[in-house]
Formats: sequence, C-alpha cells, structure tokens
Amino acid sequence: MRSYPIHWHHVDRFASDGATGLGQYARNNSVYSSFQRAYVIHGTNNVLLQDNVSYDVFNHHYVLSEDGDEVDNVAINNIGILSKPPLKGQNSFQPVGSTNDEHSLQNEDDSSIFWMRNARQRIIGNRAAGAVMGNCYFFDVRDAPVQASKNIEKPGIFQDNVGHSSTRLWVFHPHQYHNFKGFGVLANKDTGACFRST
Repeated sequence: MRSYPIHWHHVDRFASDGATGLGQYARNNSVYSSFQRAYVIHGTNNVLLQDNVSYDVFNHHYVLSEDGDEVDNVAINNIGILSKPPLKGQNSFQPVGSTNDEHSLQNEDDSSIFWMRNARQRIIGNRAAGAVMGNCYFFDVRDAPVQASKNIEKPGIFQDNVGHSSTRLWVFHPHQYHNFKGFGVLANKDTGACFRST
C-alpha cells in the first residue's frame, strides 16, 4: 500500500451540509506493509476505530488528531506492531524544523503507533509494540498549530492500554490532561512514562 490506506479528510471542518464523522467507523480491518501510515483522522470528529490491526508501517500507524482541532475520536481494542521512520525522501511533510510547511512538525522521524495533536480522544484497550525510533502513544503538541489549544477543556480517556518493545512508551504534555487508568509498560528502551511541555 502506498500511503494513507484508511483516511478521513476534513469531513467536519469544511462541511457545508452539517456532515460529521459521527457514526463513521473502521472495524475489523488489517493494514500491513504500508509505506505511509495506516489509519488517519484529519479535520474530522467522533470517528470510531475498533478491532483493527496494523503491522509493518512506515510513519505513524493510528493518527487520531492530525492538526489538533480534531476531538472525541475513539480507538478501542486496536493493535499496532512495528512502526518505522519513513525512508529518505518519503516523508509526507517537510522534515521537523522546516519553515515552509505548516505541517512540518508531525515528527515523522519519531514515528509512533498512536499519534495525535489533541488529547481529547478516547483510547481504550489498545496494544502497541515495536516503535523502532518512536513511541507507543505520542500526544504531540510541541509547536503544533493553534488548533491544538482548542477543545481541551474536556479530558480525554486513556484506559487499559499496553505498550512495549519500543524506544519510549508515552510522551504527554501537561496542559492536555487525561484520565489514566490501567496502563501497562514493559521492555521499552528509554522511558516508561515521560511528561513534558516543550
């Protein structure tokens, strides 16, 4: 698969007819050997990802909030295994630090299994393993667009998730808070839980 096998693109953001992601879902699918991501939610809210599998993917597997204004998406009982940085020249966006691309800070070289720019999501019962150079779960709002500061008054839910055999397990940002319960950490190279704001 070349790129973005399952992708919601601006269903809510530019809808003139009141369209929304509510009621839309991806269930019981498998994505493997993708050259660019697996399940991507962009400009869309209230999508359900449930009982899916992703394996051997370049870049992030499950992108629940690509820009930062996406909220209330749900990931339940999904599995992601083996996330690798993109091959040279295969980034979706300009590399981190570029000044000519508003999406340049999507940290593709820090490819993770679950990646999002807004923590107001429900993430329950998932399994993530084998993020070669990245994280199992990455809540990444460093230098994110202004949308990432919106809609965070309601906490997200992070419950009964497991991450192992990766470089790191979690990267959270304190101003995007979560309800945490029952998460498991094992066999990660650097850290089990990392909280940072920069």
